[in-house]
Amino acid sequence: MLISEDEYIRRDAWLIVEDLINKGIISKEDASSKKEYLIELLRSENVDIRKYGWYLLLFFAIPEIMHDDNAIMLSHLLFKRVPGLFAKEEITDEYALYLTELLISENMNDRISSWILIPYLVKIKIINREEAIKKKEYFLELLSSNNEGIRKGAWDLVLNLIEEGIVKEEEVISNKDYFIELLRKRNEYNNSNEWENNEWEKVIQFLKKGIIDRDDVVRNIKYLFELLKSGLTNLRRSALEKVVEFIEMDVLNKNDVADYKHHLLELFGSLKVTVRSDAWKNIPSLINKGIIDRGDGMYFIELLNYDDPKISIDVWKRVPYLIEKEIVNKEDVIKKREYFLDLLTSANIIIKDTAWNTVIELIEKDIITSQDVMIRKQYFIDSIFVGGLFEGQIFLKLIEKGIINTEDSSLFIDLLRSGQSDIGMQIWSIVPELIERGIIRKKDAIDNKKYLIDMLKPSILSNEGKELNVVDKLLEMGVIKKEDLKDKILEH
Repeated sequence: MLISEDEYIRRDAWLIVEDLINKGIISKEDASSKKEYLIELLRSENVDIRKYGWYLLLFFAIPEIMHDDNAIMLSHLLFKRVPGLFAKEEITDEYALYLTELLISENMNDRISSWILIPYLVKIKIINREEAIKKKEYFLELLSSNNEGIRKGAWDLVLNLIEEGIVKEEEVISNKDYFIELLRKRNEYNNSNEWENNEWEKVIQFLKKGIIDRDDVVRNIKYLFELLKSGLTNLRRSALEKVVEFIEMDVLNKNDVADYKHHLLELFGSLKVTVRSDAWKNIPSLINKGIIDRGDGMYFIELLNYDDPKISIDVWKRVPYLIEKEIVNKEDVIKKREYFLDLLTSANIIIKDTAWNTVIELIEKDIITSQDVMIRKQYFIDSIFVGGLFEGQIFLKLIEKGIINTEDSSLFIDLLRSGQSDIGMQIWSIVPELIERGIIRKKDAIDNKKYLIDMLKPSILSNEGKELNVVDKLLEMGVIKKEDLKDKILEH
């Protein structure tokens, strides 16, 4: 098949040659001995076959291109390659002519797919740079093509061709309106997969290169903000990322964003956790740049009692920050505190754990009281024994606030005996503090030390071992002895 007279069969065989080698059907030497038949495809009379031959050449000759970020446009070709199958020096100028003639093809698909190869082939000196420069007017024509797919493909190539010195910035700038038109067209497809790449990524790159300017961005920013409403989660996340980047670059200011801010705020109430997470991750930038301000506070206040607790807990755990930044009014939050207290007893273990991780900050901000929490602490205790999150420092904070006290000593003794190593080591890590604060007795710890010894791993001998500090403290207090450790280390 590798030498078939039927060029389609030959092409398809070379597309799978790596799989054939990996399966032991042929050897690399077998393939290499037939490479002249692959090279012949580079000058096939069949243009489709010829193009595929050149793509194969590119990957076989320089397989490292697969790791080139700029090669993403080639990713639709899923064929494999065999590194070092042949050397680029084997491709003569005679063969190169068969590709360069496609650069001026009347068939726009043939032309754009050939230009895609040029930056890489120039880089490895298979195609002469001067030869490409002579034909660049045929590439520049594609930047204004009526075929949006062809035009998009051409604009995808612009930075590569500039980098290789084939086209100049000023030649591209004169066509920038055709690129900007793509931003509007892209918006028409925002609820489909028809166009996979977000053109706004190139906006940032072109802005940095001076191909477009701030005014171009501001005049068309509504198209980016409309993408925040897309039915495609990844597109919404990407659009938010670009908005924040423009804000941080000072390309957009508060006034530029004012008419579209509701699109940003809606992300905090999204049912998609990834969208919400991205929105909260970026809120410091949005606040620091004045995009989100106290005038938006009631939007967040309303989310505090949202029907979906996953959304409301996201806001509650940021309440201290929002108060500190004067986005929300403390009195408005206090009016909603019963909704937070309900989350402490949620049947959803993740919601409940998140709420309990938030109580201390809310107590310290005087949003809720220690008494509010104390009467619900059994829900916290119960969650620990059904796989809830456990952090020793939360216990200490609850002790400081008087929520956990000597009445709960039996709870801690049960935890010392926990068969779950994560919980067990966490509780043993705070045993010295529990003893010092009178929550448990030293005797209680000594009587149960075998549970700690059973959990210890070789990491106790490492300075990096998290258990080491626990052991050192307990040795110092006389809860365990060196003999206990020696027996553990020497046991089978």
